[in-house]
Amino acid sequence: MPAPLPAAHCRGYWYCLCGHFYQFPSCPQLDLHEHQKSDCTKKSVKCSFQWCSLSFPLDQIEHHESICARKNVTCPVCSMDVTQLELEQHLQALHLVDTSNINWLAPLANQLTSVARAPTTNKLKCVCNREFQFQDDLEVHQLTECPLQVTSENGAVFVE
Repeated sequence: MPAPLPAAHCRGYWYCLCGHFYQFPSCPQLDLHEHQKSDCTKKSVKCSFQWCSLSFPLDQIEHHESICARKNVTCPVCSMDVTQLELEQHLQALHLVDTSNINWLAPLANQLTSVARAPTTNKLKCVCNREFQFQDDLEVHQLTECPLQVTSENGAVFVE
């Protein structure tokens, strides 16, 4: 059972940090503890995103989760799911995007409409004979959908 939040006993009332109060002695401290476990806006809540171990008061968790670095986002270029923390590196490595001028607080889709990926003069060919114009498209194909990809015992993916 979690420890109760601090409460003050003053002039015949139990006061909770969230502003709720209970008259003493007609309302025992146990009622205050039940309130703090269930509907108190100051109770501690863990972030719902995998790999994030932070906790916040209930009235602040929504804001945290809206900006949490461990939140999954969809890459606006290839639609791959990555964490917000990994998105910049993903855009640089897979899509050759210069991220130095990106405003991360503004919607990315509007900023990436002018992303110029230099096409190769020759088609790039995967071992499965599928052709690609862009190197990053070939790499994504090899990592995600190539029928000839092989997974080693340690989980590494490579193409035969």
